[in-house]
Amino acid sequence: MRPVSNNTYNALVQMVKGKYKKAVRDRTRAEKNTAVLFWRNRDKLSVKVSNGKSILFHDKKRLVIQKCMADMIRKKQLKLKGSGARSLVYEMKQKLSGISERKVRTVLDQSKMDGHLNCKFIIL
Repeated sequence: MRPVSNNTYNALVQMVKGKYKKAVRDRTRAEKNTAVLFWRNRDKLSVKVSNGKSILFHDKKRLVIQKCMADMIRKKQLKLKGSGARSLVYEMKQKLSGISERKVRTVLDQSKMDGHLNCKFIIL
């Protein structure tokens, strides 16, 4: 499943809990798309509460929010001491849903820290 926006994430959490009670005629297009997404994946979605926050899981993997994805990739890169994109994806795909090598590469390409952590050669 792809990373979702913050509004979609919150609506999915409410739908999984069974607390989403908005009339169909009052829903926006994004909310209708979220309802279809929930309907297609209703057997695979689950919610767990930890520290007062509801965390959404898809196939027992945590679902990623788009805004948080870049920060999660950078933190994982620091933890793995500047390893490459492929090893980052391999580590992250085991616990997160919505991570791809292409998305990791775009975040690493935009990051200034990547060249310092994973230095290939030194210019004298």
